Amino acid sequence: MLKSQGGSFKDCQKLYDMKKSDDVPHYKNQAVVDLVPKGGKLPLCGDIYICLYDADVGSKDDKMCSLWFNTSFITPGGSWMLEKPNVDKACKNKKNFVPEFKLELFFEG
Repeated sequence: MLKSQGGSFKDCQKLYDMKKSDDVPHYKNQAVVDLVPKGGKLPLCGDIYICLYDADVGSKDDKMCSLWFNTSFITPGGSWMLEKPNVDKACKNKKNFVPEFKLELFFEG
């Protein structure tokens, strides 16, 4: 998860990297997956970039999907549901993402 300092990707600061923070969980063909940062809370502010990778053993990890959002559009204590057409790369990928694919983000106040 990255926070943008100046509106461009190269100016981002890495806030959280699950691969470096935890044992990376592997999910395959599961209807629901909870990805919770170690410690349970991650303070966010400004432009946020979330990217999900497949974790290949012995080869480079591939970006599966990603999204940008700004926290000014988020209601504290609320959630944000993104369906497949609204998630970068997932929207065109019929092989790895079922039509019912969704990402739901939960925010504490």
